[in-house]
Amino acid sequence: MYRALALLLTGGIYLVLPGSMVFGQTTFATITGTVTDPSGAVLSGAKVSVTSEGEGTVREMTTGSTDVFTVPNLTVGKYRLQANAAGFGTYDRTGIILSANQVFNVDVKMTVARAGTSVQVTAEGSCHLHGDN
Repeated sequence: MYRALALLLTGGIYLVLPGSMVFGQTTFATITGTVTDPSGAVLSGAKVSVTSEGEGTVREMTTGSTDVFTVPNLTVGKYRLQANAAGFGTYDRTGIILSANQVFNVDVKMTVARAGTSVQVTAEGSCHLHGDN
């Protein structure tokens, strides 16, 4: 009787272990990287968007003062990454193919906006001009 119980418990442990070992795996991927200016200085406040080319879903974020951005939990597939920052041209990279458990690094080096590049400036509030009358 004890022998049957021991075999049952031992078999139960082997049945439980494979399931717990698989538990830590994921089917998602991550895009990470830095956004810098032409001199290599980190650009905080840059807008980064990652678009699934297959699903059309968009994930957006704004970079902080650290040198790394991270867009986690992306499904397997093909992606497009765009970055924008005031005074700089738009960075656009297509065809990023992600697989399960992949961490894809993109170092975005922005270029200074050239003549002909549109930069939209919006002002809010009112302006009061005082003249000598």
